[in-house]
Amino acid sequence: MNVRALTVFTLAFAIVYGFVNTFVLWRAFGNMFSDGVRDALPWIVVAVIGLVGVLFIWRRKRVAKISWLFLVPAVIAAAIGLSITDPAFPGKRIHVPQYFVLALFVWLVLPVRLRTSATPLLTLIATALYGIHDEFLQGFHPSRTFGLRDMVVNLCGAASGVFVLLALSDSRPWRNGKADAPRVDRGAAMALTACVLGACLLAWAATGYRNDLLPYWVVLPVLAGAVWLAVIVEGLPNAGDRVSLRGIVAISTVFLIYPLLANVAHLDFA
Repeated sequence: MNVRALTVFTLAFAIVYGFVNTFVLWRAFGNMFSDGVRDALPWIVVAVIGLVGVLFIWRRKRVAKISWLFLVPAVIAAAIGLSITDPAFPGKRIHVPQYFVLALFVWLVLPVRLRTSATPLLTLIATALYGIHDEFLQGFHPSRTFGLRDMVVNLCGAASGVFVLLALSDSRPWRNGKADAPRVDRGAAMALTACVLGACLLAWAATGYRNDLLPYWVVLPVLAGAVWLAVIVEGLPNAGDRVSLRGIVAISTVFLIYPLLANVAHLDFA
């Protein structure tokens, strides 16, 4: 992994940690103003991002073609994320714009010259894995809880961001006139699938250990997928895909810290 990728992924982890602690700011905002204003804050953030996006598109379309087809699923993904949040905690809607922005941030791991047809999918997977980390960190936070629904909300925000990037990107293979997208390596696809499924199994298994210690075995599937992917990725011909997949390996390997933290420090997972 090059210095640029390492720096961006490290900062992305720091951003996720910051996301976990924005609940304190949201609660303080409610104490300063009314609950109605506080609960409207996520919608305000979404509106601001939307306004900035409209202004950016208005300026950009003078010099580049915009694929409007991708903007429709971007709006749909954001709307789904905003609508499925727990109504008892309206502040959770802030996850949609947060992960929209994080997807844009993860996209910057690769310079334009290294981006491939697989970059959008790999960006989405990496950002979604950060969203799972977000929930595990909340499981150890004194005033937060772990939740599968919030992971889906994070995924919706990430998907919205990736679709917007697809709409605006000049580096899409089909836009540059390339005849065919690079053929997907079957071994890499299988290893990546195993890694993603392992993360999903970890999240599902963790729901059974609320107010308890996380056992070490729950992290084994995602670690096995990460090891398999780490071996496969070094044989791939495309440098951009290697960098992205190494990042996914690193994000997946970090899941090991949660059972270690729980058992070594005797912290219950909520």
